Amino acid sequence: DMRLASEKAVFAQAFVKIGLVPDWGGFQNLTRIVGTGKAMELMMTGDRVDAAEALWLGLVNQVIPHEDFVEETRAFALNLAKGPRATLAAIKRGVRMGAAEAMSDVLTFERETQVELFLSDDAREGMRAFLEKRAAKFSGESE
Repeated sequence: DMRLASEKAVFAQAFVKIGLVPDWGGFQNLTRIVGTGKAMELMMTGDRVDAAEALWLGLVNQVIPHEDFVEETRAFALNLAKGPRATLAAIKRGVRMGAAEAMSDVLTFERETQVELFLSDDAREGMRAFLEKRAAKFSGESE
């Protein structure tokens, strides 16, 4: 869903160097992230990409100093875990739909999901916290 990398990370689609093609969805995933031309270049040359270029290309969301990687990655995950679970799951589904499905289907999903989430304990807590100018404390309960 999100990709965090150490500043020492390197990436490559090096299958060409052994006479093979990318697998495990590499053609589709890389092409969707970096575009046709760059995907073609990376796959045909097998060149390595360092963490800074990976960030610039959108291959990773964040580059973290190597010595802080475990701590910062854990903090990132814990911050997400504090969020409203049903909302996060719906966002994940909606992003995937937005990338692959028709706008009419996405709009239907948005409308139905917004109505469903609006009635949740987490949404009530989030709105209350916003009005009270404090951080929300989500329970993860859907009703």
